[in-house]
Amino acid sequence: MARILVVEDDADARKLICLRLKLCLRLKRAGHVVEETVTGEGALRLLSQAEYELVTLDVMLPGISGWEVARRVASDNSAAASRILFVSIMDRDEAPQDISIRGWLAKPFTRGEL
Repeated sequence: MARILVVEDDADARKLICLRLKLCLRLKRAGHVVEETVTGEGALRLLSQAEYELVTLDVMLPGISGWEVARRVASDNSAAASRILFVSIMDRDEAPQDISIRGWLAKPFTRGEL
């Protein structure tokens, strides 16, 4: 069973990500789980409770930013640090130098890109 965490404060973007993941991976039938949260604090709480195969992480969140979530996950030596797909309207070049980026999805994105 795969666990996927979607961290996105924009309701429309979150809905599109979640719907697309469920359709593409046929998660419901296969017993996989897609969980959602709208804040960095919520992401850290969920990440401390379970392992996720994929974390889609918005960069600009209320409260703790996506960058700070990534830093804290990396400092905990969590496997999730290598499974983060950053989702942002920012250019990838604007990312802080101390953040390791393995996946990047620019907003707005199409269903095909996701």
